[in-house]
Amino acid sequence: MKVEKVISASVKAGSTQLHTFGGGSVKMTVKNEIKDNRNKNYFHVYYIDPLGQLIRFITEHTGLDALYRTDHFSDYVIVYDESDMNENISPITGGVVKGLTYNKKTQTVELESVKADAVDGARALVPAEAYTISGKTKVKNAGTYTLTITAKEGSGYRGSAEVTYEVEKADQQMTVKAKKVKVAAGTTKLSAKKAFTVKKAVGKVTYKKLSGSKKLSVSKSGELKIKKGSKAGKYILTLRVKAKGNKNYKAKSTKVKLTVIVK
Repeated sequence: MKVEKVISASVKAGSTQLHTFGGGSVKMTVKNEIKDNRNKNYFHVYYIDPLGQLIRFITEHTGLDALYRTDHFSDYVIVYDESDMNENISPITGGVVKGLTYNKKTQTVELESVKADAVDGARALVPAEAYTISGKTKVKNAGTYTLTITAKEGSGYRGSAEVTYEVEKADQQMTVKAKKVKVAAGTTKLSAKKAFTVKKAVGKVTYKKLSGSKKLSVSKSGELKIKKGSKAGKYILTLRVKAKGNKNYKAKSTKVKLTVIVK
């Protein structure tokens, strides 16, 4: 690494020295004409922090000027380093995959955007014709997957980046209807099928009492229990019914109110 130039950047508003830009940034252009046969792709700008450490900035170089973007004014250096290519040919750094949710079908992955390191923000968004994607690009089941974005040769971009994305579980459409149950005096048990109508549940279905008559209880499997000796009358039970879901469907729970009439 060879230091080419030291830069001290500052600006004033009236008599006030400004160091930052209220959360914004500015694009800087510094004269740095290359007068020999060195490659413009290896010139970089570094920030000199208060401890004297060098922090590399995203840099481009035209052969005449060094370009970089900063969110504060301070001291900088331009260096030449053939072990580290600058962003004249912007390296791809990542991408965003369009949201996917399980739908029983095989789906083709699409990218919302691909990003690269660049001084100019517009160039940081990579056009679709500049890259290819490989890896898990067709998916069916919910889960976590990885694909690779690779710059095409001659596209003005370089390198590749791995992107991890999710196929979300689908909402299940379980419905539960509590029946209006009539039982003869002395009945102490009733199966779940006789007390509830459950449709489109995915995964194991469980039941839990939330409130209601002390004369009624329900097992985890949905069996209704009526306390022995219960007198004729109407008894009400509120409970939660839950379907566990599976690898492709979310769990779902719903509240229902069951009315039991003892004759």
